[in-house]
Amino acid sequence: MINGTQIGSLPRLQADLYLLKIDMNATNITINNLYVSNKTDQVILGDEEVTIDMRDFIFNMTAEYSYITDPPIFADFGLADILINNMSALIRGTTFYENQTIHVDIEEMKGNLESFDINFDGLSDFSIVLTDIVGFFVNLLGGKIAGIAGEELSLNLVPLINKIIQIIPTELPIPGTNLYLLGGFDSNLHVTKDSYMRLPLSASLQSRKEFFDEKSEIILPQHLDDPYEIQLFLSEYTINSISHALHVEDYLKFSTQLIKTDQLSMVVGSQLFNFFDHNMTCQLDFDTVDPYPNIDIKPDNTIVFVNITTDISCRKHENDTQFYHVANMLFLVNTSLIFEIDNNLTIKGQINDLKATITNAYNSTIGEIAIYLVQLEISLVENVMKGIINSYIEKGYSLYWIITDVFKITFLDIREIQSKNGDGFLYLELTPVFNITKAHKQAKAFLSQDEINVKTNHNLLNDPAFMNLEKQFFNEFGSYQKAKVMKEQQQEQAFQEYEGKVNEQFEQL
Repeated sequence: MINGTQIGSLPRLQADLYLLKIDMNATNITINNLYVSNKTDQVILGDEEVTIDMRDFIFNMTAEYSYITDPPIFADFGLADILINNMSALIRGTTFYENQTIHVDIEEMKGNLESFDINFDGLSDFSIVLTDIVGFFVNLLGGKIAGIAGEELSLNLVPLINKIIQIIPTELPIPGTNLYLLGGFDSNLHVTKDSYMRLPLSASLQSRKEFFDEKSEIILPQHLDDPYEIQLFLSEYTINSISHALHVEDYLKFSTQLIKTDQLSMVVGSQLFNFFDHNMTCQLDFDTVDPYPNIDIKPDNTIVFVNITTDISCRKHENDTQFYHVANMLFLVNTSLIFEIDNNLTIKGQINDLKATITNAYNSTIGEIAIYLVQLEISLVENVMKGIINSYIEKGYSLYWIITDVFKITFLDIREIQSKNGDGFLYLELTPVFNITKAHKQAKAFLSQDEINVKTNHNLLNDPAFMNLEKQFFNEFGSYQKAKVMKEQQQEQAFQEYEGKVNEQFEQL
């Protein structure tokens, strides 16, 4: 039940009827009463069929209206009131899949309407005529629907419903981006009596710049016999489409200024930074390059392959305001990991293996870079990198902000959830819990909006957890470099002391 909800205004309607143009506006729309009886289940699952049983539906809405025609034959403004009283409907039907489109076949449709009243209370006498005309056609249509059955149903109503289904857009643009969701049904719906409904959806995230045209060859499981209310199977195709779209749109790049020239010189060779002052700040710009980051899902782990380019630039002197290009490096990163999701939508994981390989160094302004030396340094810190990352992802990262911040949903909680790997797919099993009181309040707030905003201010790369991870890694890398220098100095000192003792003994002889 939703009562006293302010919807606001409808978009302005301007229509050209050849000999007559009409300009209509509706404002201050209010839902005074919206009610459906809960005495019976509204949706009933049968064997390959669905029954919608709605009873005692009551709807009352008021709105301020105004219209004018060109030429100015008709004009009016006032208050419109609509009342649907005790409407009931029974619809029973099946679906089938043909020509890459889902179709509906309605086998039974019954309807009953106690009364439908619409009243235009305006200044013009034409509002009385309009009330009578609209009321006549609505009552005629209501009686027609109540009497539809058999051959008339299949010849008239079913084709209309299927035409409406076919014009439903398969693309959903994401505001403010070149991204859009592409989806639809890829086979027939499957329904079992008093059990479950399977929705065979094909979905991908696409970029206007470059279409993701890979094909999914994975056969997903049909249904698992367990106590969870929802089972969601997610194929590599969908996951890789997300990775591809984010890669194409340059959403996977980030920068850091937490490393110094002294640290870099130990990686690429200390003689290469002769024209830079001591301990100058460097900027590392990371970005993914083709081929896009690829995810390979196995039953026991998930493997991620990423090609990363690093653009290195540094300040030469303390008072420099600009960074000078140093070099570009190309890496192949291969990561094997496992993860799980808890009831708070917190993703926890563990990296089992992390391998980074430098494949090229180019555009160097400091001379030739010894790739083997860089690879040696990377190999020495791989375990440090893995340990630091694991210390964070084992704690987990909550994705609940997607529900509350992006989709603005506050009435949904997760009672049970578990995630597992399959062969080429992930599957989530969950049982949601809906807070009816919160849902009622949010429905009223949603309907009262003048516009729907799905944007979020949440930036993952600026998230404190990510920034702390970045800082700790480079701090640990710096500590490692200092320890290495100290060890080399100690070894050099020990060697000099040993050499001095040998020379002293030789002189005595």
